Amino acid sequence: MKILCVDDDGNVLRALKRMLQMAGYETLTASSAQEGMNILMKDSDIPLVISDYHMPQVNGVSFLRDIQSTWPEKGRFLLTGFAGEQDVKKAAVDGVIHQLIDKPWGDEELLTCIANKLGPGATNNF
Repeated sequence: MKILCVDDDGNVLRALKRMLQMAGYETLTASSAQEGMNILMKDSDIPLVISDYHMPQVNGVSFLRDIQSTWPEKGRFLLTGFAGEQDVKKAAVDGVIHQLIDKPWGDEELLTCIANKLGPGATNNF
């Protein structure tokens, strides 16, 4: 199973990629919403997108909202340390976000959320 991780912080992307690959997921990374959209346009076989909230140009909620309108079947997780912000709350209520993950995240918790979202065919070795 493929997972796309989008974050402007290279350290976060490396940590997510390392954790997800150790759990058996194929992990693609993007450092911006635009780069993430480009990846999705080229590879529609990505069932889950994990995005940071605070990114330059386009925040994670707007990015996930665009994904929802184009590919409503894709899972959409938001990583943030700002869960109290109004647009994050509204996006969760509106179904734009399937899972809100607090930073810093716990690997086991995130992997469990991923396995729950992707279903029984999902790879996880934790």
